[in-house]
Amino acid sequence: MRWRYIWASFPLVLDDADLLSDLPDGCDFGSTGRHTITDAISSILTWHPGPFRFVRLIHSCSYATTHNDGALLKNWLGVLARKGVEELVLFHPLSNTSAALPDIVLRISSVRCLDLRNWNFPSTRIICRDEGIFPNILELGLWHTDIGAASIDHILQYSPRLERFALIASYNTPRSVLIRSRSLLCLLFWNYIAQEIHVLAAPRLKRIILLPYSFGMNTAQGSSLAAPRSLRCSAIWTQESTSSIFSTPLSRCNRASKQSEASNLYLTVDDILYLNPPT
Repeated sequence: MRWRYIWASFPLVLDDADLLSDLPDGCDFGSTGRHTITDAISSILTWHPGPFRFVRLIHSCSYATTHNDGALLKNWLGVLARKGVEELVLFHPLSNTSAALPDIVLRISSVRCLDLRNWNFPSTRIICRDEGIFPNILELGLWHTDIGAASIDHILQYSPRLERFALIASYNTPRSVLIRSRSLLCLLFWNYIAQEIHVLAAPRLKRIILLPYSFGMNTAQGSSLAAPRSLRCSAIWTQESTSSIFSTPLSRCNRASKQSEASNLYLTVDDILYLNPPT
């Protein structure tokens, strides 16, 4: 048992994919395999005192969400909130309906990087504005995740350290999105359907990356981007896919024509937008 004390003395790095190799011979990832892995995760989270440096759950969230009305996933998130997790990835298998993410995820104050895939994001109304949301988060990525416009606005305004926000392949994106953040550096909307993106207040914003969802739509109509004249950042409008969220070099906005080299960039009101790519 000595190894347990040594193991508990270091910050935890947990990836449930690593547990697949520990399944008994002849046991596939069916109901028995899922039960074995989720039991192992519960034991690890219980016995390790924290902190948790990195936790990635991509094979176990489906079972944890459906088992006992989601009580297992709520318990895991409660442990992560109490013991402190820095980087968290929660992946729910893609299906016709997204799973409801328990609102206790909003109480994980220690998280610095949060990656959520295939979820219904909980309403942030349970968090008082004075209390703030995710006080230490630097990067938030939402993939195939349904989230309301009010929750996006609330997160951006009241996550005081958030620098990178990505909304990816979220086809139920609100039609109009407000951007208000004192800390945001990079904004990525990839495969989105929002028709209006209004940057109202983002003094530190340096990069906007837009890749609109075009299947079955007239891409010539475009969507609108409005920002105050004081904004100094590079705006990127592209139809090409990207494998790296925040560092892929893409075409920059043409200042003279206010149009991108990659595709048309339509602005709601020209005289309130001033995009200044670095020279």
